[in-house]
Amino acid sequence: TEQLYDGGTLVATVTAAADGSYSFTGVALTAGAHSLTIKAVDAANNTSAASPALALTIDSTAPAINSSTVIGSNAYIDVVFAEGVYGSATAASALSSPGAFNISLVAGGVTAASILSIKKPDGATSGAASALTGGETTVRVFLTLTGTANGTETVTLTAAGTSIYDSAGNVSSATTGAKSLNATGTANIQSASYTANGSTTGYVHITFTEAAYTTTPFAGALVIADFAATLP
Repeated sequence: TEQLYDGGTLVATVTAAADGSYSFTGVALTAGAHSLTIKAVDAANNTSAASPALALTIDSTAPAINSSTVIGSNAYIDVVFAEGVYGSATAASALSSPGAFNISLVAGGVTAASILSIKKPDGATSGAASALTGGETTVRVFLTLTGTANGTETVTLTAAGTSIYDSAGNVSSATTGAKSLNATGTANIQSASYTANGSTTGYVHITFTEAAYTTTPFAGALVIADFAATLP
């Protein structure tokens, strides 16, 4: 009789064939780390020492996205996975570039968005960044945008079909969720109108072409010192 142990727990027993061969089937192991050993029991109920341990890890969890960051210029999004990712379930290949992600856009000043390339996070431009080799935990997704971002747009990256895997062959369907683009143009005054609320008082209602802030990068509400008034 052959006994299969996971650590100190007996998980299966099988009777060897006449030629001494045996196999364990239908053994369900939970996700996580395991240390498997085998002991033999003879007809007199004597138990052998344990075999050398076989260490293995059961991984049934698809690679998840831990975080994603849009760079200030909107040139790329850095996507951080919880584990190394690959382009195939059976080979340690790199993610397909640019096809590993799908991109969707909620438009504003930017009217179209596409993925230029997916590279290592070691260059500020697609041409300067290195090609993926497989197993990266962070990838840099370079974007091509049509129009000037005004800060109202969002883009979402989603794993494309069967394109992103971990080393165990689990396929990802992860998404970054909606990521806001940074306003990159100039907040010009689009229109202004004066409303009197007294004989000598009133206010001016100003509409900007995009979101306006008191400091860079894109922070703080406007204050009186941001404006200058002149008389004709």
